[in-house]
Amino acid sequence: MLIEVLCRECADAEGNIPVYSAHIQEGGFHRVRCPVEHEIRVQVSYHPVEVLFQSAVDAFADGYYREAFTAFKASHERMLEFSIRVQLLGRNVEQQRIDDVWNEVAAQSERQLGAYVALQAQNSDDVPALLKRTAVELRNKVVHKGYFPSAAETLQFGEHVYELLAGEIARLIANFEQYVSDEINRAVWSRAEKPYVLTSWGSGSFSLWGNNKSTLVEMIEQARFDVIKKRTRPIASPAAE
Repeated sequence: MLIEVLCRECADAEGNIPVYSAHIQEGGFHRVRCPVEHEIRVQVSYHPVEVLFQSAVDAFADGYYREAFTAFKASHERMLEFSIRVQLLGRNVEQQRIDDVWNEVAAQSERQLGAYVALQAQNSDDVPALLKRTAVELRNKVVHKGYFPSAAETLQFGEHVYELLAGEIARLIANFEQYVSDEINRAVWSRAEKPYVLTSWGSGSFSLWGNNKSTLVEMIEQARFDVIKKRTRPIASPAAE
């Protein structure tokens, strides 16, 4: 997945700052070098839920449906983690204790699902944001049996995930607004090293800050233009540690 980065050291005499593309890396904060070897400290100012969902949108726009499907799946899983953390914060559980609890279930998705459902039952009468049985069956075919989903199957799965994400974040904002903000800031900014430049991937997609009004089809159509732009720009390469 390509993101957009600015190199201030490459600015011309009129102050125009060139935009380069870079491959996203794990962790949110990373260093890259522009084509003339200036080091750029890059902070991806999005939560992993948002990054994974956008990765799915970009992959779909580029015709990689299996990759899009698995990224949609991963974004839903990370949304369950986000919800668990927000709800525990809302119950005044200390951050270190939340991290310890999460480490106990981080490697097992069924335990994460159980924790999410239990917290949801305690904190809300709303229906948990769970995948439909048919979506689970398709997910298992793709993940465990090497099945290649069609464009239509991937789009339907992505729309289902998008509906779940949008509904869950709306519920969390309505009940735990301050803790939503706290958890986003913790996850996004805890690894940042100043000075840095913020980055984006072009047009917006799903947002944990709410206001998710675009349809998935609209996001994909916009991503088709954004992917082409990012591919035609010079690439900033990872900097040596």
